Amino acid sequence: MKLEPNAIDHPGPRWSAYVYDLRKMGVDIETNNERHGEPFAGTHARYVLQCHVRNVEGVCA
Repeated sequence: MKLEPNAIDHPGPRWSAYVYDLRKMGVDIETNNERHGEPFAGTHARYVLQCHVRNVEGVCA
């Protein structure tokens, strides 16, 4: 499964802060900058997880 979250499709959380923390832990995440139109024209980042991950119950980072 390919995950590509971004603030346009999933507003609210601070994606850049989460990505920063995950990268510090060694998680390979690609950043794609994309333009978008009105009403708030500009750019946003789409983050693409480049590695396989699994949930290990009882383990927290």
